[in-house]
Amino acid sequence: MLEGLSGMFIGHYSASFALKRLDSRVPIFLLMIGVQFMDFLFMVFILFGVERMEIVPGFTEVNAFVLSYMPYSHSLVAALFWSVVYGAACAFLIKKLGFVRALLICGAAVFSHYILDVLVHTPDMPILSGTGMKLGLGIWKNRIATIIVEGAFLSLAWFAYIRMSQPGPGAVGKYGASVFFGFLVALTVATPFMPVPKTIFELSAQALAGYVIIALLARWIDSKRIYVA
Repeated sequence: MLEGLSGMFIGHYSASFALKRLDSRVPIFLLMIGVQFMDFLFMVFILFGVERMEIVPGFTEVNAFVLSYMPYSHSLVAALFWSVVYGAACAFLIKKLGFVRALLICGAAVFSHYILDVLVHTPDMPILSGTGMKLGLGIWKNRIATIIVEGAFLSLAWFAYIRMSQPGPGAVGKYGASVFFGFLVALTVATPFMPVPKTIFELSAQALAGYVIIALLARWIDSKRIYVA
């Protein structure tokens, strides 16, 4: 399964921890899914030919993905649209937060994906359609820079998140958060060196499974924490 994570930008999860800091009542699972929601869509869309990518070994130092057509999942307009859709869905699920607050926090989780993708992608992030102007600062071209940027975002957000709660009882409560953070750091360092997936199906299936597993792990670890007022 680790091959399918070779394109995952672990730094996306930093937004989950930062947004959790805004209101501890927002389930971490929804935030973890939210920050990868655009990639969930993309992985499904490329399976059915709605969007397109090619696997070209050596395209960047971090991954081999030429993201040639993804206006429905990764354009600026699509990011705004999916942010509202996901935020509204979460607002219906988290009634205790108030509709607007839940929509804004969960919607921000989705939109954070576009902002962070612009930092690391080559210029393949559309504004509106598959043609026309595309954004991307290209940090993925440098493996070390990618690890530093992801690691910095992740560490700062994690520090803010962990300070709002205390370890709960049992081994998971005491040590689970530290182990989970270590796991994410290890993925941050390892993903640029992982093997290239052989097919689009392999990439999609493994990446989708990876996103869900990481979100479930975060939910489990977070449930063992005690939140302080």
